[in-house]
Amino acid sequence: MNFGEIDNILLLGGGNIFAKTSLFLEKINLHANIIISNSQKDEIVDDKNKLTLEQFLNRNNKQYYISNDINKDPLIRDMINDNTLGFSINARWLIKNNFIDLLQGRIVNIHGANLPKHRGGGGYSWRIMSDDRTAGVCIHLIDSGIDTGDILLNKDYEFSKDYSKPIDYYKFAEKKMEALIQTFFNKIINKDNFTSIKQDNDKSSYWPRLSTDKNAFINWGWSVKEIHRFICAFDDPYGGCKTYINDELVHIKSSSIYSTEMEHHPYQAGIIIRKNSKGYFVAIKDGMLLVSNIVGNNKKSVKVRIGDRLFTPRRVLDQGMAKRIIYKP
Repeated sequence: MNFGEIDNILLLGGGNIFAKTSLFLEKINLHANIIISNSQKDEIVDDKNKLTLEQFLNRNNKQYYISNDINKDPLIRDMINDNTLGFSINARWLIKNNFIDLLQGRIVNIHGANLPKHRGGGGYSWRIMSDDRTAGVCIHLIDSGIDTGDILLNKDYEFSKDYSKPIDYYKFAEKKMEALIQTFFNKIINKDNFTSIKQDNDKSSYWPRLSTDKNAFINWGWSVKEIHRFICAFDDPYGGCKTYINDELVHIKSSSIYSTEMEHHPYQAGIIIRKNSKGYFVAIKDGMLLVSNIVGNNKKSVKVRIGDRLFTPRRVLDQGMAKRIIYKP
């Protein structure tokens, strides 16, 4: 496959890789029309300077356009010509066939996971929960499905066993994604051919997006490994898992498995049986979990006594399991 002469990039989406790509395109002299959504303009993309996406673009003198629905936006249509390529990075619009046709099929997405094995969202949290260290990044054509288009470029790798939090995964994966983006656009400039690979749907899986606010409630009836991985999955850069203690909602981050060789009755699960300078030791049915910190909604420490129980009501757990998260543009 060859895109031919491309001199205009329709850059769609948000996030820090999106922000960096806007600078990279300028560096290689590819004109970009930058399109962002309302829901992403206020997200932090520069941790060092604490800049939102909108602030970052303004600081770097980038013209941009905010669109609620790129499929129906007449101003975006005026940005498209016969030499335009659409490039999506973490875009939250559901891109429809009429928009794909407008670009004559010249629209791709970068996906920070192996395809077709890890379609959908949820970042790396699903991977941490299942203790899956396989990883990859790919650039694929956008079609009418979700992450189902032909793959044009991909790179497989593995995450280190030292990584436990989503932020560890993100920082490592970002370098892989940036490298693949640069390779892709260099090939575009050189008018190189791409070998397209059709995805095997029989090997596919789709994972929906997650919300720390709605989904991150701990079930203390799980095994110690399951609870630990669940807490890790919602750790930095997210707000941590949630549960209750003495009827107060609390947040938990930074756990570790203290023992997998202890056996407790299910009724003992969640009880804090010891505490010291390292944190709180929590009885789990098949072991013991060490929790480093327990804070309230105001992010301040809460009073915790030995013998208190960490507990999540069944109705709260059921709501978290039943809630399907959809982020709107």
